[in-house]
Amino acid sequence: MAMDMDMDMDMDMDIMLKISRFFSSRSSASFECLRDVHAHILPGIDDGVSTVEESLQALLALSNLGYKKVVATPHIMSERYPNSSALILEKVREINEALSQSGIDLLVEPAAEYYLDDGFSALLGKRDILAIEGKYVLFETSHGQRPFNLEHIIFDISSQGYIPLMAHPERHHYLTSDLELFRDLKNRGVLFQANIGSFGGVYGKNVEDAAFLLAKQGMIDFIGTDIHSPDQIEKISKILKDKKFIKAISKNRLLN
Repeated sequence: MAMDMDMDMDMDMDIMLKISRFFSSRSSASFECLRDVHAHILPGIDDGVSTVEESLQALLALSNLGYKKVVATPHIMSERYPNSSALILEKVREINEALSQSGIDLLVEPAAEYYLDDGFSALLGKRDILAIEGKYVLFETSHGQRPFNLEHIIFDISSQGYIPLMAHPERHHYLTSDLELFRDLKNRGVLFQANIGSFGGVYGKNVEDAAFLLAKQGMIDFIGTDIHSPDQIEKISKILKDKKFIKAISKNRLLN
């Protein structure tokens, strides 16, 4: 009988420890973001998730972090990822159906991450563009080399009635050497979407420094996970609770 009482006490202590840890983790300060505007969660069409199961795993993890909407932004690159608007829309429909069937309370919206190549210019000319909220065109360039016609393409995007949104500018090495280069793009109407992982050294110290520089200057308009795999969620979760990140990002009027 004494052994049974000891076992009951051990079980009670174990339950109390689990409850304590649960509420401790829930009460810890964390930056809350309701919509992720950069995520590679459509299976099998770029370098993101490979299967529907992997996509659902990633989306469930984002839902558990408090996200309500995730904008799917697969790469569109003429030579490497020649995805079409029709394919992306169909994939988004399939994933939303899978989310509904799985009981995951989250909505996926369609967009794309456009690489500034000749193919993009052709799509822009036809207005065959999947823009965030129908107005923000998420784009990237080569990380190491500034496109010779960057300003011209930015002008073309704006002329078509869209708002140019540069994906992870802190990762573009040709910009990070001079704050004035960032300012020049902002003056041309370009908005900046920073990656959460950049603030935790995921892409290296130079990128981390650039991310905090932009944040402290109040130059960030959106943040995104840029998630390619469910394995990235744990790191993102830790960064969202980091006091240094929260303090820096609070200086920005985010549109998420």
